[in-house]
Amino acid sequence: MEQRELDSGNTITKLAKIGGLNKFGMSYNLSVQLRKCGSEYLATLQVPPVVFAA
Repeated sequence: MEQRELDSGNTITKLAKIGGLNKFGMSYNLSVQLRKCGSEYLATLQVPPVVFAA
């Protein structure tokens, strides 16, 4: 079903987990928007705001 949505030109949103952060005691899920453009797939990452403390 998701492939049909992409083939129709629609954008779908999925969650992706960032690897490698578990050794720091963190893990984040990013929202990823996928869209098909011609014969290629485009992925847009929606990054959450970064909190910085010095």
